[in-house]
Amino acid sequence: MRTPVAFLLASLAAPAAAQGFRDEATGFAVNPPAPFVAQATTRRQFDVGAGISPTTGVPPIAGTGKYLCEAGFKAAPQNAGLTQAEINALSAGKEWRDIARAMFGVVFHVDAMRSARIGAIAGVEIEARPKFGPDYENARVFAAIHETPKGRVTMICSTTKAAWAKALPAFRAVRATITAPK
Repeated sequence: MRTPVAFLLASLAAPAAAQGFRDEATGFAVNPPAPFVAQATTRRQFDVGAGISPTTGVPPIAGTGKYLCEAGFKAAPQNAGLTQAEINALSAGKEWRDIARAMFGVVFHVDAMRSARIGAIAGVEIEARPKFGPDYENARVFAAIHETPKGRVTMICSTTKAAWAKALPAFRAVRATITAPK
C-alpha cells in the first residue's frame, strides 16, 4: 500500500503531460509530444505563433531565445488562388528552394535542405549553423517551411551543437504535430 507521501513523490517525478496550443481564429495548432509544451507567443514574423520548450530542459535552448522552438503562421493572400497540389509542386522546385536557401543564407550556413511534409503539405526542412550571435559557434538550427493556400507555416528551433544529434528527431516529431490553417 502506498502512503500519501510516496504517492506525492511519485507524481512529482512523473514527466509532465504535453500541452498544446491552438488559435481558434485561424485553426493553426501545435500539439507537441511530451515532454514538450506549447504556448502562445508573439513574433512579428507570424500572425499567430507558439513557443515550444521541453519541461525537462533537454534538449537545451541555444542562443538568446526564450523557447527551444517557435512555430507560426503568416497569412499570404498571394497563395489564395493556388491549390495545395500546385503549391506543393512549386515548393519542390529548384527556384523555390534556391530562394529559401538564399533567405536563410543571410544569417545561417545552410548545411542541409531536404523535402519534408506536414500531412499533405509539402515543404522543406533546413539544418543550419548561425553566422553570428552569442555563442553562435555552438548553436545549431532546424527550420521547416510549408506553404498553403492560406499562407506560410514556419518552425525554427535552436539547440547546442552537443545536443544536435539527439534533438533532430524531437524537432521532427514536434513539426509533425503542427496543424496548418484550412
